[in-house]
Amino acid sequence: MEENEEIDLMEILSSQAKQWSTTTLQKSERIDVSKQNLAYIVLQGQVVAFDKRTSNAGTKETVTLKRGDPIGFAEALAFKEPIFDYVAGTPAKLLEVSALKLRDEVSKANVLATTIIRYVVNRIFDDVRSSKNYLFEDEFVNKNKKIFLLARYSPGERIFSSHSNNLYMYFIRHGQVEIASSKGERLGLLEDGECFGESAVITKKERTLDATALTNVETIAIEKSVVLRELKKNSELVQLTSWALLKRLEIMNELKLKSSENR
Repeated sequence: MEENEEIDLMEILSSQAKQWSTTTLQKSERIDVSKQNLAYIVLQGQVVAFDKRTSNAGTKETVTLKRGDPIGFAEALAFKEPIFDYVAGTPAKLLEVSALKLRDEVSKANVLATTIIRYVVNRIFDDVRSSKNYLFEDEFVNKNKKIFLLARYSPGERIFSSHSNNLYMYFIRHGQVEIASSKGERLGLLEDGECFGESAVITKKERTLDATALTNVETIAIEKSVVLRELKKNSELVQLTSWALLKRLEIMNELKLKSSENR
């Protein structure tokens, strides 16, 4: 793939930082995202996110957010109350993004970006079953089917592994796919009409999870260059939002693994 086909997410962040206001926090200062009028990106310093849901050990799991990490994007799009409390772990600087503008830009995104954003938001809130929508297949896959790969897998067959160089995202036409950590901890069970594998394609990071067919599975595999080309047709804010949500999903998976280890 040509280098100019990549999405430089840090460059987009720098560009967006020129268009939005910033706010500074002192150490131990709290961030209130419950009113859903703003979302944030950490520009400098560290913010500690405390999971409001109590673990089995009776303590709140935490994760430290650094430059480029999101706050409140998923809540703003889903109109949900935050599941984290946020406290500055050091003096910090945050980019402020209007939740109203965020929702407006996403509403105008093309079908690939809309599908990725919708599915990731629902995964974040463990509401995947409500996310099924075949608009993606009707409007995008069917119009571009000549450039896609139809891939079938048998029960127990690995679709991709952590640290692999697999450069596809997948749309499930039929069957069930398990998403799990390299240690075998299940993080998701996906079915007809859902997609997966987009994170490594968009963020340029190596895969950290395994995807395995639990039943006979038929997927449409969409090559990385196609995903990036379609995503780049959207505004910078939509591209940044896709990145922010995928990062948030990584954080949620990290917390799930921590919680599992503490059982």
